[in-house]
Amino acid sequence: MRLFAAIHVPETVKDKMLDVSEKISMRGITLVKREALHVTVAFFGDADESSVKDAISDAIEGMKAFDVSISKIGFFDPKQMKIIYAGISEGRENISKINEKIVRSMNIDDRKFIPHVTLGRIKADVDTELLKRKIAPHMNEEFGKFEVEGISLMNSRLTENGPTYERLWEGKF
Repeated sequence: MRLFAAIHVPETVKDKMLDVSEKISMRGITLVKREALHVTVAFFGDADESSVKDAISDAIEGMKAFDVSISKIGFFDPKQMKIIYAGISEGRENISKINEKIVRSMNIDDRKFIPHVTLGRIKADVDTELLKRKIAPHMNEEFGKFEVEGISLMNSRLTENGPTYERLWEGKF
């Protein structure tokens, strides 16, 4: 199983992200589907489900619900422009703290963790100048604010139609 920890995004926030995604859609971009929009907290890959549950439980022990605001559009690796994402403005510190505890507990490498929601993946043949012009009016978009009350353990299955996700368990604060 390809496991990861995630925060689910409410449908009203997904609506706004998908509205912007449609406006920036173009040849060479694979947009993330509604059901796949989430905030990744940590990626485990092929890991033992029980160990991952324990790591998530330990990381969120004693935490209280917190607000998350999703806003602004950016690119990972701006020179190569591979991923289009919506950033986390409020709640970043809490998400990063959970990530740090999980990474330490599971002894995994999560490099430079940046809380975000992936909106799309860019293929090599995209017209980057056109993409920048299409995204420019939405760079400071406010997608919404919501309360996070727990972290979910997710299973990712890769298919020819893109990944599918299944919630296996949720640790509540």
